[in-house]
Amino acid sequence: MSRLVTIQGPTQLLCALAVLAWEDAQGTAQTFDDYLVVHGLAADFSGPILEATRALARVRRWKAIVDLSDLDDGIASTPDATARIHARVGLSEVDAIYIARNWQPSNEMLLGAYKNAEKIVYGDGFGLVDSFHWPGFVTPDRAKLCIPIEYEFGILDRIPYEIIPRRYLEAVIQQFVQATPEVTTYTRELAAWMGHDAVLLAGANTVEGQWIADVNTQVALSVEHVLRYVRRGQKIVIKAHPREFLGQSELTRRLLEDEHGFPAIVVSGMMAAIPVEILCRVLGFSGVISLTSASAVSLKYLYGMQCHVADDDLTLPKLQCTSQSDLESMNDLRLWRAKLDGWDGKGIVHRHGPENPWQRLELAQAINLLNRGNHTDALALFEGLRRAGCNAPQVAYGRAAALLGQGETIRGLLALRPLRGDYYSIAGSRLIEMHPRARFIRNAARRIRNSFRRLTRPSPNYDF
Repeated sequence: MSRLVTIQGPTQLLCALAVLAWEDAQGTAQTFDDYLVVHGLAADFSGPILEATRALARVRRWKAIVDLSDLDDGIASTPDATARIHARVGLSEVDAIYIARNWQPSNEMLLGAYKNAEKIVYGDGFGLVDSFHWPGFVTPDRAKLCIPIEYEFGILDRIPYEIIPRRYLEAVIQQFVQATPEVTTYTRELAAWMGHDAVLLAGANTVEGQWIADVNTQVALSVEHVLRYVRRGQKIVIKAHPREFLGQSELTRRLLEDEHGFPAIVVSGMMAAIPVEILCRVLGFSGVISLTSASAVSLKYLYGMQCHVADDDLTLPKLQCTSQSDLESMNDLRLWRAKLDGWDGKGIVHRHGPENPWQRLELAQAINLLNRGNHTDALALFEGLRRAGCNAPQVAYGRAAALLGQGETIRGLLALRPLRGDYYSIAGSRLIEMHPRARFIRNAARRIRNSFRRLTRPSPNYDF
């Protein structure tokens, strides 16, 4: 039997390895050939991430490790995608495929290539489930999660889930540290520089992700945030974000040293791509600081460490947000971290969606009606939720889907407008693709808009 473990970086691999270790401990008679597939890495920063991924992969025996990053966005919709993936992986069928989520081109092309496999989602980070369960997306068969957080409303009511005990994640981290001499050597040298009082600044790719307008703003914001929590004389270790390629960590180091007198060092290259949870296992940091990082949750879960993420009073004036959801995702980190205090390790840490119990019930009923094809009754419920001020993205999507299902194309397209800039716009785009008239109108509107922009663009100022 064969299992295909698909990951987009070392942190996802760390989580997937914990899931596999837990499955091994269940004592089933089945034996598997495990294949690791790395995908979705952009060329700008794939080197260090791939290097760190291969290092972490050493803790398990793989039948093969396959890098499919060069087959990313460009082949998702081409007819030969499946054949090319089968040829590269060396398998035309697998018994199970493990994924972080069911959207993004490379995830979808892998799910499409192995349609008959059992589809297991382990979540982003260490268990954030944001897989869509709408038509047009392949719904996972089950979830296996370290820190279960339901980001997509109702998904964990639709599929069975299991929670991986923390000791399996801790064991994988320990195995990696013991099996990786270069990490041991590097951290020993770094520990000697740190002494007994150093903090870790975990980098964020807020400029690359278009949350902050420019590098200088991110650097100034990072320094301002750090100064809230450090004491005079403390050393600062800056771990560059693996997907940082604009040099903001080095600029932050210079500003902290030259203008504020704090000794600082940047962890870069492969070590920057090693999950922060591993560095904090080996090195004794006095604290962890980050503008925004999922480690605010994972470090609390693993070690009880407090990671100080930015508050609204620091970030709101300077963020270049595409939607309210960007701000909400930063607030979510603080919410999830707080909820870990009362988590018993058995239930779901947090479920997204309306806080009002009546609205949650109404939304669940509306989604069920929509999925059964009852557009009229579903629309009535979605309209009621909208009038009641429920701004969950599922309301806008569901309302649009119901309208399009009734043939009200223009109203359906307009209903999708609140999803602009939200990650849920991906589901909205897929919905349009499923309705030919809506797709035609959307494409025509784009052509008209682009033509207008070309006509109104200022002419070059030629100096004869």
